[in-house]
Amino acid sequence: MKNLKDFTAAYAFSILLNVVVWIICLIPVPETPLDNVSMIDKWTHIVMFLTMTLVLLVEHIRHEKKAGLPALELRLSSMRFLFSYCWIIPSAMGGLIELAQAYLTNGVRSGDFRDFLADMLGAAVGVVIGIPVVRLLSRA
Repeated sequence: MKNLKDFTAAYAFSILLNVVVWIICLIPVPETPLDNVSMIDKWTHIVMFLTMTLVLLVEHIRHEKKAGLPALELRLSSMRFLFSYCWIIPSAMGGLIELAQAYLTNGVRSGDFRDFLADMLGAAVGVVIGIPVVRLLSRA
């Protein structure tokens, strides 16, 4: 990436999705009929971070293809990206969200270590699903 404008253009949907996740995680949670579902908040965290990981990966592959990288280079680059950026960064973001919930929401939301683990699990599942996605998309 040459500059912030290129990065923003290449990963626009991922950036938007990250902003939405931050907002969802910091606003008060209304009561819903789903409150009776066991561990619904953990499932929500898993799905959010799984989605973020897959969207980030697909945008990365699309950007690399536009750059004209050969398939093998694309595959190796995407695999490194998959493990370093699609798991580590979303997991760190999950930790930051839990800290923000604990210390910045005046008790409206509470930081929960199990939510952080659910965030990490969602990103990890995204990486596992992402491996065949990288292989498939880098051949096309």
